[in-house]
Amino acid sequence: MQLFRELVVSTLEDEENAIGSKDVIVEIDESKFGVRKYHKGRLVDDAWVIGSIEHNNKRNMFLRVVKKRDADIIKDIIVRYVKPGSIIMTDCWREYKDLEELGVTHMTVNYNECFVDPETGAHTNTIEGTWGGVKLKVRSRNHNKGLIDNHLLEFIWRCRNEDNL
Repeated sequence: MQLFRELVVSTLEDEENAIGSKDVIVEIDESKFGVRKYHKGRLVDDAWVIGSIEHNNKRNMFLRVVKKRDADIIKDIIVRYVKPGSIIMTDCWREYKDLEELGVTHMTVNYNECFVDPETGAHTNTIEGTWGGVKLKVRSRNHNKGLIDNHLLEFIWRCRNEDNL
């Protein structure tokens, strides 16, 4: 399986990484991998992953492990992986502020009030559902900084090629 993952990673590196385009909706969110329940079991080197997914049939996405999740890193990832002119939907976490300066339209949803903004229709339900799928497919023993990268890329490859595995 490791050889398969390395092959998958090499095919994904050849593709253009940026997602979105003018007026394409892109959801962005972050998730923590490697949390121990009730502080029991072996110690795990947790990994924060920032991910994004398009609202279209191709289901283009990116999932990137980050050392820390702050505004500078999030903006760097958006500049690198989201094309200008895209419409970004996030929750109201303070680190997502001022994204408009990156050449994108930014819409937010406040989870304290609702899951879909009634005025704009903004939500992050697609990326939240994707986190569930990723955590089901990537075994929990691989939810750490040292192992998760190739597993995330394998997940992306399987989503893109689900009709022709």
